[in-house]
Amino acid sequence: MLYHRRGIAVAAVVALVGAVAATPAHAASTVNQVCTIASPPQGAIVEVAIPNAADFCELLSEALASDVFRNPTTVVPGALWQYASSTRTCDLRYRRTSYEIAVGNSRAACAWLTRPGTGWHTAPTSRAGGI
Repeated sequence: MLYHRRGIAVAAVVALVGAVAATPAHAASTVNQVCTIASPPQGAIVEVAIPNAADFCELLSEALASDVFRNPTTVVPGALWQYASSTRTCDLRYRRTSYEIAVGNSRAACAWLTRPGTGWHTAPTSRAGGI
């Protein structure tokens, strides 16, 4: 049953990002919102700047909790933060959009997010100089 639930969470994350990315080029751009996903046992942080961030983070946190961290996660909508000892692991961008994810203290989360077909790829630096 856990596998089925995890598959639904991953599919929902992909569908949500795909729906946002499918906006026609001539449409008004949607303002990115922010949230942070934390995995306290690992000290891992996933900072997200994307439209509909609250919904996206809730779904992504479930998938990360089961597939990557193997522990519960915490979602903080509307805020970006890091642990004091956090080290930036990767900066990611979704396709050619302004959607950003910054991961701290988790190479596994970076690898999971950038696997083939997700649309997420490493970015040298975020456009805002840090999400």
